[in-house]
Amino acid sequence: MSTFPESEPQEVINKHMYIKANFVSANRGVIFINFALNSGQKYRIEAALDPIYKKIPLMKKIILLGMIMTSSFALLAQDESTVHFGLKAAPSFAWLKTDSKDYTANGSKFGFSYGLMTEFNFTKRYAFATGIDVAYRGGKLKSIFNSPNINGGDSVFTSEQAMILQYVEIPLTLKLKTNEIGYLTYFLQVGVSPGVNIRAKADSKTTLQDNGVTTSASKDGIDIKDDINSFNLSMIIGGGVEYTLSGSTTLLVGVQFNNGFMDVADGDGLKANSNYLALTVGILF
Repeated sequence: MSTFPESEPQEVINKHMYIKANFVSANRGVIFINFALNSGQKYRIEAALDPIYKKIPLMKKIILLGMIMTSSFALLAQDESTVHFGLKAAPSFAWLKTDSKDYTANGSKFGFSYGLMTEFNFTKRYAFATGIDVAYRGGKLKSIFNSPNINGGDSVFTSEQAMILQYVEIPLTLKLKTNEIGYLTYFLQVGVSPGVNIRAKADSKTTLQDNGVTTSASKDGIDIKDDINSFNLSMIIGGGVEYTLSGSTTLLVGVQFNNGFMDVADGDGLKANSNYLALTVGILF
């Protein structure tokens, strides 16, 4: 960390904080984050990623950038003593949306996520919220194929898959709060969540109908990680309420919708996006 010159411009976030994020020369892989406190102290965080920067996949760059930005916000928030940490858990309904002509959505699956929360308050009503989550999501897909048989009729193959996908995610969101009303504070939250797939399983059932005879076979716990993209990016939108327990400790309850931007399948046959609706319960200190 080193002092940066007085002549460099800063962007004012509020009367207490100043920050400028300057991403210099992507081909060199150098990131500068300049910030100043109301005390007059000015600093620069410099991350020189060259020569490995070019080799880092896009999603890993996003996650790395999020971690660097989180560190800078933590330093900023120390001046206001408004850093809050917490724990959360979120049961959810997860489903897959597909535009592939050979596949259709076939229902949702129960999901679950848990993790750590960190909030850096710019003011009493605005905060940068992040953390790290372990999320279980997925959904059910169905495909039907017809094939002529030797008797001049059609054989009908039906394949059903229930997929369970596990991700490690770093949500990056802006949190907008109301003034405290009694012990309650209401909030809206929007942002994005890059994630890395760490496990993928599927329960499969295949049915064949041929000349009036139905034959079926099933297998659970199939490892499909090689068929799933390693990275995912999704949009977050949600809202909820915080209840003040004592001091800065609050109980949080909210609803969050997570809409996947990227195709979770790694292949040409299936195109699907992962989505879920979650009820989040947590505590902030």
